[in-house]
Amino acid sequence: MNKIKDIIKDVVENLHYHEKNMKMVGKNYYNYDRDDFIKRWKKDYDTPLNEKEIYDEDIESISTHIIQMKLFGHIIYVDNDGKDIRNQKIIEEKIK
Repeated sequence: MNKIKDIIKDVVENLHYHEKNMKMVGKNYYNYDRDDFIKRWKKDYDTPLNEKEIYDEDIESISTHIIQMKLFGHIIYVDNDGKDIRNQKIIEEKIK
């Protein structure tokens, strides 16, 4: 098990990457329900993840949630109709 300070260090490192990445991909890249994405992705992926892959995926999820708080003022969670459960706005995936 990882120590909290190591997890936070890894999240901060990942956030530094995303600060640079945000300039290239834009705000809409982060406008999605990360938890729903993981559930849908895992459903289609039959091979179990190893501990390192799980850890990296979790660091990415925490980082995405923090970025969403910065960009949108809250973490995005959507209902079955694609509406943000907090402000009822429809979240649509943007394809460039």
